[in-house]
Amino acid sequence: MAKYWRPGRVKTRLGASIGFTTAAQLHRLFCHHLIESLAGCCDRRQIVVWPPEDAALLRDWLDSAIVSPPGEANWDIEVQSPGDLGDRMKHWFESSSSSTRSETCRILIGADCPLIDSDLIGEAIGLLETNAPKAHDVVLGPARDGGYYLIGLQTWNGRFKSLFEDIPWSSESVLEATLDRANRAGLTVAMLDTLSDVDTEADLDDLRGAIDAGAGSPQAHQRLKRLNEQIESILSAEKRG
Repeated sequence: MAKYWRPGRVKTRLGASIGFTTAAQLHRLFCHHLIESLAGCCDRRQIVVWPPEDAALLRDWLDSAIVSPPGEANWDIEVQSPGDLGDRMKHWFESSSSSTRSETCRILIGADCPLIDSDLIGEAIGLLETNAPKAHDVVLGPARDGGYYLIGLQTWNGRFKSLFEDIPWSSESVLEATLDRANRAGLTVAMLDTLSDVDTEADLDDLRGAIDAGAGSPQAHQRLKRLNEQIESILSAEKRG
């Protein structure tokens, strides 16, 4: 899930510290990085965009900025439904599961955590696959701010609805409340490694430190090193301006 990078409408907490235009440029960079890093993941890949009027802009950017590796399908654009974050996520899981495709699980991430890579997505899929020895109903990637950067579900059923209803979104209680709902619904949950979303200047510093310390697999780390260089270029341009 991602918003188009209009200054003042994305990364507003980060923008309050480094400038809204610079924060929007970083958001676009994170989107680009994730799209390229996850290009070979899964049978189908979508960018679920908000607001609806920006879908065409994102499609144009995607067609011009992203080059898919040979033999890999492009990303599809899906417009998020109206409502709060829970409504939009619930609708996406419900609608994607009602298609005629035969996928046994679906995974949703945001664009706030550049450390997500194909290995992590593969781990999530393995925890959800119905033919695995210990398949789980739900997989969550906990974020250090009390939310989650990833949620994956097996094929949709009514028990999943409570995971998205009456949750205190944008609070440090999101993960706790989601786990409580899963327990009440009798759902089994697997947890991935804890990572940080990049919402503040301190989060950005932590990301850059993690990359310098060697975050990611060897292949992923090369992309992350390039990402760090691009972050530095954007921040340097902001300081010169």
